[in-house]
Amino acid sequence: MKNLFKFGLLAFVLTFSGCQKDDDSGNNLPGNNLNTGSSARDILSAERFGKMVIEVHYASGFTPDAGVLNDLKTFIDTYANKPDGIEIVPKQIETPATNSYSFSDVRDIENQNREVFNEPNTLALYVFLSDKDFSENEGNQLTLGAAYQNTSLVIFQKTIRDNSNGFGASESLLTSTVLHHEIGHLMGLVDLGTSPQQSHEDEEHPKHCDVETCLMYWAVENQRAIGMIGGMNAPPDLDPFCKTDLKANGGK
Repeated sequence: MKNLFKFGLLAFVLTFSGCQKDDDSGNNLPGNNLNTGSSARDILSAERFGKMVIEVHYASGFTPDAGVLNDLKTFIDTYANKPDGIEIVPKQIETPATNSYSFSDVRDIENQNREVFNEPNTLALYVFLSDKDFSENEGNQLTLGAAYQNTSLVIFQKTIRDNSNGFGASESLLTSTVLHHEIGHLMGLVDLGTSPQQSHEDEEHPKHCDVETCLMYWAVENQRAIGMIGGMNAPPDLDPFCKTDLKANGGK
């Protein structure tokens, strides 16, 4: 697992994991259960999909902030060519009565509730705002989000809520930051389906950028993280290397 933000003894960990065997949804379209990063060009370009629909599921008490959803749409629109638009479809769902979720649990929740899949000219993404912590959290190592399939990601919203405001970052700001980071992985960053145009992958922390101010950097230590997030009104941006990579793979 890779840390994105570390506040003293408390580490926020963002992970990514390719999971299921490659598949397709018919009609010569890619499926929605492929490895993380395998749909990077489809997300970024308009070659096959001119429209994107993002299905956002959440549990009772975890209704997404309208600003977070607006920021998500703006972030994707900044880097992805979707001339026919980007639509976000939020929906409350029933979730299992358990204390935490494994990645297997998250995939089961998606399989039981997801309704939007790839169609001709329309690419579908799935976001689950979790009402439980990640089952493999240990001590001060807390997972906040994961891009676990080519069009799927989970945000551990309860964990973010429990560990945000007291560290100089609001829940909405930290949510947007984690969400944008995981979308960056779906877009293929770093060298996860989108090839680097120049070397900027962190050798010690693969699939993350080695530029410390970049959204895709693996970790920002202690007060530097508090200053970076707490002092901002918006999430960190991608650095020029990541932006160049996205553009070379069909993005804006």
